[in-house]
Amino acid sequence: LVGLGTFYRQEKLEVGYCGVGRPPTDTITLPNHNQVQLPEWLEPALPRCEPCPPHAFCGELLETTCEPGFVLTQHPLSFGGLVPLPPSCEPDSAKARKVSAVKERAVEELRQQNAKYECGEASKAEVRESALKDTISTRRRKGMSNEEFEDLWASALGEIQNVEEVVSGTDGSGGEFTLRSHSLARIPLTCAVRRHLRETLRQYLWQLITLLTILSSAAYGRHRFIGGREEERQAKALAAQALEKLSQQAALHAYDPAGYRENYISVAQLRDDVLREEFSASRRKKVWERVQRKVEGNSNVRPMVREGRSGDVGRVWEWVGAVGMIESPPGTGDRRKSGSVSFGGASERLLEPRDESDVSAVQKWEDGGKPYY
Repeated sequence: LVGLGTFYRQEKLEVGYCGVGRPPTDTITLPNHNQVQLPEWLEPALPRCEPCPPHAFCGELLETTCEPGFVLTQHPLSFGGLVPLPPSCEPDSAKARKVSAVKERAVEELRQQNAKYECGEASKAEVRESALKDTISTRRRKGMSNEEFEDLWASALGEIQNVEEVVSGTDGSGGEFTLRSHSLARIPLTCAVRRHLRETLRQYLWQLITLLTILSSAAYGRHRFIGGREEERQAKALAAQALEKLSQQAALHAYDPAGYRENYISVAQLRDDVLREEFSASRRKKVWERVQRKVEGNSNVRPMVREGRSGDVGRVWEWVGAVGMIESPPGTGDRRKSGSVSFGGASERLLEPRDESDVSAVQKWEDGGKPYY
């Protein structure tokens, strides 16, 4: 039994690690150098090669050396190497804690830099590897040598790159290795709110512009519709008022041609009279255009051009329809007759009678004559 155990141990050592030792054999070499074939039922018990443990350098006869930062740990069932079982390379707990501390400090520094970038306090979020190492080096404990820190940083750099939130790259200007964290954990609350609003606005900018355009168009259309309806209502009332004044002027002229020599009214004067309470130039223009179309569309009104008392030539409206009977025209009584045109109420305007000596000749409308257009 001891011999069989010795054989098994030696065979296991010679087979060793896969790819390093020799293949297993199914024969036994006796002391007299004779070889004996093992029975088939013992083949499952023959030694097999072992895979090389992680973080280890493997050689012949199960010789094992660990990478820096790892400690060689014997198998608990090897009984001090008596049983040929492969050891393992476990992390150096003291160094692992230091590497982890360096990694956490570096990641925290990257988070702070990203927070400054997102809040507009830094021009870029990436940090050069050399600058990050210098920053972490200033925070190392007293008594740590540069060689020890360089060893810790070399071990921690790979773990920093393996953090999910960290992205590595190269600096475009110098080609230097850079690191960046995409974590938003260190962004202040006020900055986070501003950033959220900014990102939301950027995401839905065109939808918001479209919505505002639609709302503005709807509001403008409603304003134009209501304004146009109000202008139409006002234009109808003013057109009726203008037609009333024209028919009244024609009636006065028919009653007293000597006192009321004109059977027409100047369009400009009539406009200023009926729109005396409207002071907006644009609205006056819009309303009067509606009034003018309605008045000139009336078959009882004839637009033409005539010369006024002062010699100015302007557009006038003349009432050519039927006129009512006037029993007592305005301005009669103790006063002498005067050519007056009543525009209603306190706004009555009087046109003084003209003497033949101080007025210019006015071309009268007669059947067959042609007005000045």
